[in-house]
Amino acid sequence: MEKVQLDLKSQSLYFTTNSVAQSDDKVVVAIYSSEEEGIGKIWIRFHSSGELFFVEHCMGAFNKIPVVPSEVQLKTWTMSMSDTALTLVCNGETVLEYEFVNGVEEGCATVWGENVEIGWIEFQNDIAPSYCLEECSGPGKSYYCNRNWT
Repeated sequence: MEKVQLDLKSQSLYFTTNSVAQSDDKVVVAIYSSEEEGIGKIWIRFHSSGELFFVEHCMGAFNKIPVVPSEVQLKTWTMSMSDTALTLVCNGETVLEYEFVNGVEEGCATVWGENVEIGWIEFQNDIAPSYCLEECSGPGKSYYCNRNWT
């Protein structure tokens, strides 16, 4: 897919998946600086042991997402980032708040931290999620975007 201009520290990324655990589908979001230089990648993996995540430059292996996402197959995700943490929300419920200072690899907080200006994202995965750059809303667990999904 093409790169999309987006600073995850000031604007969230919204995307949908239609994957089930055990499918081994992956969502890979590559993060680039405002100068389009690669910073790192964030993975969500639908594995037989549940949904897993991986943050490049921070983790030695995939870890389980701490809060089990909804059993519903169609999931709407929100990915956002601050200077100190990555947050994932699935169908309106926060399922991950990963603090970079807790990274097992040396330099995690430096790679993703406050001195990093994010400018672009790109999906690099085996499934093609629909995504949106505007806030999604809706009653209950039925989410839709305020504009067309890309």
